[in-house]
Amino acid sequence: MRHAPSPPITFATVSKWFFIGCFIHGIRVWRLMIHMEREQISTFSGPPLPFFRWFPKATYWSIRLAWEPLFVFVLATVLGNLGVLQNIAVAFLQFSAVCLAMKNAVSWHSSWEYLRRLMDAKNMGPIVAKMLENTATENEVASVNLAAFPKSAPPEMKRSFIAHIARAVQPKDKEEEKNNG
Repeated sequence: MRHAPSPPITFATVSKWFFIGCFIHGIRVWRLMIHMEREQISTFSGPPLPFFRWFPKATYWSIRLAWEPLFVFVLATVLGNLGVLQNIAVAFLQFSAVCLAMKNAVSWHSSWEYLRRLMDAKNMGPIVAKMLENTATENEVASVNLAAFPKSAPPEMKRSFIAHIARAVQPKDKEEEKNNG
């Protein structure tokens, strides 16, 4: 009984290149930890590969959320069907493509949430200022999820409270930067 020839790229080969890549990336990250001035924004994963710009509606996030994971998934499937990749390597790369899509979705949501907090803080500012002057309506106060000040509250207490609220609605990154700087 003859055995089918082994595919040229086995799971062991994929694993070996994965761990070599992790080692190289670890050295890169270590250098950036020691010399933080080498990168401006540490959370930026870099630009997409140039050929993704040829894809339809190729924006940064459409590439990260759809095209990159889909490319990895389809490439693994095609290479598996052509007998280039071992079945377990195909399954690993397909699973990796799904994980990549989920990681990018979480990253997109974090970016959206940060921008949304900035917009909320900008829109809350005038309402909080009205609260300080006792001119905010009940609907305005309700829109920022706060209770109204008692009419008899001293102005110093109001100013102190407004300063506290302003710090609370500030995006977390800016607040930490202010405390550390």
